[in-house]
Amino acid sequence: MAKKLSQSVATNKIIPWFQREIFLLIIVIVLSAGTHFAFFNYPNQIVFDELHFANFITNHLAGTYYFDIHPPLAKIILAESAKLVGLTPDFNFEYEKIGKEYSHPEFYEFTRFVVTFFGFLLPLCLYFLARELFRDKWISFLTAFLAIFENALLVHTRYILTDVFLLDFGILGLAFLLMHLRRHSQQKFRFPSLFLAGIFLGGALSVKWTGLVFPGLAGLILLYVLAQSKDFLVFVTRSAILGSMIFVVYFASFAWHLHSLDKSGPGDAFMSQGFQATLQGNANADNAELVRPNLYQKFIELNKQMYKSNKGITSEHAYGSKWYSWPFMQRTVYYWNQKADDQDATSNKEHRIYLLGNPVIWWTGALIIFFFTISWFVHPLLPNKENHGFALAVILIGFWSNLLPYIPISRVSFLYHYFPSLLFLMIGIAYFFRKYFSEQNKVYVTIGFLGLVVISYLYFSPLTYGIALSPAQFDARMWLGSWR
Repeated sequence: MAKKLSQSVATNKIIPWFQREIFLLIIVIVLSAGTHFAFFNYPNQIVFDELHFANFITNHLAGTYYFDIHPPLAKIILAESAKLVGLTPDFNFEYEKIGKEYSHPEFYEFTRFVVTFFGFLLPLCLYFLARELFRDKWISFLTAFLAIFENALLVHTRYILTDVFLLDFGILGLAFLLMHLRRHSQQKFRFPSLFLAGIFLGGALSVKWTGLVFPGLAGLILLYVLAQSKDFLVFVTRSAILGSMIFVVYFASFAWHLHSLDKSGPGDAFMSQGFQATLQGNANADNAELVRPNLYQKFIELNKQMYKSNKGITSEHAYGSKWYSWPFMQRTVYYWNQKADDQDATSNKEHRIYLLGNPVIWWTGALIIFFFTISWFVHPLLPNKENHGFALAVILIGFWSNLLPYIPISRVSFLYHYFPSLLFLMIGIAYFFRKYFSEQNKVYVTIGFLGLVVISYLYFSPLTYGIALSPAQFDARMWLGSWR
């Protein structure tokens, strides 16, 4: 009897310790590092749009002018990080095709490490945002757990691609804005968190224009607070600070970009003769009759040309997909492939990397988001709406405000454009499992669901990490014919 009592006392001491937030964060850190850095830097070949982005980074370090339809911040971060540690690419390397082996693996390994590190941080950023939304460590932990085992996010955050910077910065910007609003509600108008919100939101926009979803959501949040408080002066002050910081970061990224690329390069032809005249080695550089643009004029011209080029994209892509298909993951993207053994004619195994999400997360989350969307307008179906109405509004607006703007866009788009919506979807899943079950069933149902998430992650992980599969093994994972 005494032995059982002592064991019970020990258990009662251990379980609360395991429930401490610091322990939950340690779990998130360890698991995120494990899933993101597993099979790191495989393959030593060009994967998908590394064909473009690795090339841009090489041009940045060479100082040769290149043209990209996206803002420059992510390329600056990657190029300057490599420069900081003394690494340079092979400037003579030709970016000809996906699957070509890199000639200077140390440089590309480090560049991939920077991207992967930001991917490793993404679950922690989501933890922070969910914590600010719900003030609930378990919703935050569940959200981060889902992000850790989401296969498509893992694929896209392990190679020289730029969306992970947009996602991290956007989520952090919203989290700092919510932190500022919470502290202000406690009669403490704190500027630092508001400035940080503006910096990170500006960072998201400075990676890709699709990052506008995060400043846009921040603006809607401020309007919601204005409607509640009726304090127009505070609204104007916040809006001015946020807007100013977003513009400063956006303009500064282009200023750095234009200052760094001072030599003639492959992007010259996109720009005016006056712009080209500012580039060393360009045929127009010695033309005294040309009026050379200043920094502000070059900034305006480059943004106009980016808009024109984005709008002018009319070509289709075999792995393109429409916005309404993304929640159901109807079309994946093929990133890379290679035979397992070119020397063995009898071997039929093949390495493949697909942008294929975790179906348990995507399909369950789609049902939950659609349920929330419908039930938002039907009060009896939505428990705790009084307590979490604002947080649920942020989730739903965040999800739909990324998706719906693609309705009028005719240019080709891909599954990874769904990622901002996917982040809010995962927060929605975590809230659903935390709040929609009785205390008696909550633990078992949640653990069962997370178990399915991990099993699904493991099952599809060969297509995440490029592990060789036989044709039969590959076919077994192509649940939809449109995935191929």
